[in-house]
Amino acid sequence: MINSKVTPAVAMIALLVPSITLAKTTEPMTTEVSDRLYEETDGYTQVKIDTNMEQKYPLLQVNSLGLPMSVKNIGQSINYMLSLSGYKLEPLEHAEKDVLYLHSLKLPVTNRTFKKSTTLQLVKKIVGCGG
Repeated sequence: MINSKVTPAVAMIALLVPSITLAKTTEPMTTEVSDRLYEETDGYTQVKIDTNMEQKYPLLQVNSLGLPMSVKNIGQSINYMLSLSGYKLEPLEHAEKDVLYLHSLKLPVTNRTFKKSTTLQLVKKIVGCGG
């Protein structure tokens, strides 16, 4: 029997305490919990709490960019685009002749400005010009 002087909030907390200790002993791993984090914004909408897609996969970051005039060939343009994502190409010291040839090709004038494309799409477009 609950004392009549106890507020409903205190009574609810008293009822929840056993279930909290039970949940603590059967709590799933942190990665499983993070997959189920949602925030209710209203009665009908749930928003999953997570990092942005671009943060998980930097090559999927959407960019609009123009290459500087100092970028003259395909290798320079790929390095410039990748630098925005934090990635970089491997050194060309041990690259095959085909790769070196691709890097040395002049960048087409039509491929200097891009709008609303992922970094991966940009690199594929540039490599496709020389491939």
